[in-house]
Amino acid sequence: MDVYVEFDDRWAHLGNQVKENEYQQTGYPMGLKVSSMAHSYGVAYAEDILFVTVKVRNESGDFEAFERDKDDNIVWVRDVEGNIITGSAMEMPDGTEINKGDGFDYKKLYLGFYMDADVLSHDINGNSYPHTNPDDFMKYIDCKVSEEYFPDGCEEINGDTLRISMAVIGDWDGESPAGIEGFSMQTGESVGPDFGLVAIQLLDSPYATTPVDMDLDGYIDIFPGEKLKMTDWHWFDWYNRPGVVFVFPFTIQNTLSFVNNPISALRLFTGKYLIGFVFNFTVTNSFPLIMSFRLTASLFFW
Repeated sequence: MDVYVEFDDRWAHLGNQVKENEYQQTGYPMGLKVSSMAHSYGVAYAEDILFVTVKVRNESGDFEAFERDKDDNIVWVRDVEGNIITGSAMEMPDGTEINKGDGFDYKKLYLGFYMDADVLSHDINGNSYPHTNPDDFMKYIDCKVSEEYFPDGCEEINGDTLRISMAVIGDWDGESPAGIEGFSMQTGESVGPDFGLVAIQLLDSPYATTPVDMDLDGYIDIFPGEKLKMTDWHWFDWYNRPGVVFVFPFTIQNTLSFVNNPISALRLFTGKYLIGFVFNFTVTNSFPLIMSFRLTASLFFW
């Protein structure tokens, strides 16, 4: 099954808060369009894996789509008929174009993928009693710098480097309510058979154009012409995540209740927005949708 979504940032200005007629932020659209497709397969070896393909294109000005190979040469992106994909500058909500239609050639751009694994979240019947996200734990593993797991560095198979660039999310003590037990990230061992880990492996990325020292030890880890893959990993408390203006205390009841709960209200608005139900939306209740989704962790490459 495939699920496709496409979006851009032309409405980014709505995230700027105004207090006493003064802007608290001055964010602006960059003219970036994101095309993303999620894939799943029924074969046994991939039945527990979701594949997500993400493409980002700079449409801040008139463009001819291209990528760059490992030698930094331009590779034109073509449609099914072999024509180079072209387009006009992204039009803003007020009818204008960025930099009068010339756009910008962005440098040092960071791209991130946000997700929330929630180990655990629900049981097989949809009940939420196993939910114990206060003791979720995360770990970043890369064979180039994680000597604990890869003392000999990245493995080579038939002359090709097998790059492990992975974020791992699980339960700290391996215990959840009602006797549910699984893998403990505290001990690195399973205390029960009920659950394991969730991991993200970045399979592809742009090529490095300059040397990268990932762990700042003075030695180059990624050389120009090599795939960047995942270069950093961050986490934050979802209840106090970027974009939240009121910290709502965590309880199962608060999470499930829509009464006076900005988090659950955000879920409701987000669901409506995704299905196109945008009637009677105001700027006040719309801009959190654009700024915040249910996310707790992010991986980055540059």
